Amino acid sequence: MTVAALPLVAAVPAQADEAASVVLTVEVTSGVDVNTYTGVRMHAVVRPASVAGRVSFYVDGTKLGTAPVVAGVADLGSTIHVADGVPATAVFEPASASGTSSVTSPEVAVAVQAVPRVWLVDAAGATMPDRGRITTGKRYRLVVSGFRFGSSVRVTLGSRTLDTPRVGASGTGSVLVTAPALRPGVYRLTARSGNRSATTSVVLVAGPGSPGPSPKPTAPAGGNVSVVVPSAGQSLPATGRDDGTDGGGTLPRTGSDIAALLGFSVVALLVGVGLVVATLRRPPGRHQGAR
Repeated sequence: MTVAALPLVAAVPAQADEAASVVLTVEVTSGVDVNTYTGVRMHAVVRPASVAGRVSFYVDGTKLGTAPVVAGVADLGSTIHVADGVPATAVFEPASASGTSSVTSPEVAVAVQAVPRVWLVDAAGATMPDRGRITTGKRYRLVVSGFRFGSSVRVTLGSRTLDTPRVGASGTGSVLVTAPALRPGVYRLTARSGNRSATTSVVLVAGPGSPGPSPKPTAPAGGNVSVVVPSAGQSLPATGRDDGTDGGGTLPRTGSDIAALLGFSVVALLVGVGLVVATLRRPPGRHQGAR
C-alpha cells in the first residue's frame, strides 16, 4: 500500500480550550482493480482530542460520508475511488452541547498515480477485453480512467473520433457511443489527454445490413471461364464497383449488323469451296514438269 499523507489544517478564532484545527489524511491504496481506478481512504484528526462531534468528508463539493470523532480521530471507514487532482476537504461538526464551532480543512488536490485506461462496455454490462469483437451500428459505453480530474479525453477508433468524455470526481468518464460503419478489421481504440494516453484494440465486424467490401472475382472450377455474348441490339448487364456502388456501364454499340457479318462469312466459305473443287478438276499433265 502506498500512503500519501496530505495534512489539511484550518484555524478558527480562539475559543478557550475549544477545537482549533482539523487535519485530513488521505491514504492512496495500490492494486485496487487496475482495470478501473485507484482507491483512497480518508482520515481526519481533530484537536484537542477531547472534543466531541463528527467529521464529514467531501470530494469536489460532494459529501462522501460522515464518521464520529473517537479520541480525536475520524475514519471514513471505506475505500473510495477518486480522480487524480480532485479537491478534497474535511469538515468537523461539533456536538450540539459542546459549545464549539465547526472547522473546515483547507482544500487540497488528491494526488493519485493511476494508470490511464480505456475500454468499452456492451449492452449487457460486460467489459470488452482487448481485441474484443464489436459490431457496427451497435451502442457501447465508452469508459476512460487514470486521467486528471476535469480533463476532456479524446477517444479515437483508428482515425475516427468517437467522443470526448470528461473525467469526474470518481476518476472515470463515460459516454454512450455507436460503433461506426468502417471496413471490418482490427482497430486501435486510443484515449488521449495532455501527456497521458491509453490504448487497446477491438475487432470491428459488420452488423446486419452493413455494406461489406466487394468480393474478388474467381474462375470457376476446372479453369473454364464462361463468356456471355449479347445478341444484336443488347448490352451486357451492369457490374458493381469495389466501393459498393453500381457501375451502371454498358458495352458500346459498334454499328455492325450481325446478319451482314454472317452473310459475309457464308460467301467467303463458298468461294473457298469453289477454289478447292477447281484445283481438283485440273488435268494431271499440267502439274508435271517437261522431261
